[in-house]
Amino acid sequence: MSGRQFERFLGWFFEKQGYHVTSTKKSHDKGADLVLRKSGECLVVQAKRRKNTIGVQAIQETFTAAAFYQANRALVITSSRFSRPALELANKLGVECWDWERLLQELRNHQLLLPTD
Repeated sequence: MSGRQFERFLGWFFEKQGYHVTSTKKSHDKGADLVLRKSGECLVVQAKRRKNTIGVQAIQETFTAAAFYQANRALVITSSRFSRPALELANKLGVECWDWERLLQELRNHQLLLPTD
């Protein structure tokens, strides 16, 4: 799955939750790949389809995107994991971080993925 396919997949996931999903431009996206709106809430998502650990730059970019898009929430979702400094910064800035395991759990919670034994 490419990075763009990962973004589309996440868009589909959030649409299933009732969000109106807008994909940003490939470049000059201000740090967000998706802008989600539902019931007065605005959420920006940065999707990171990577094998390597996600560092602080993704957190900084997503925090900035939340301010730019006037979002209530900021979320970085990765197919990998986050570095300790990234998680510490995210905690301070209020940026949510979903690693691969958390994403799978969310899919299961919303019955979009079968439970594992």
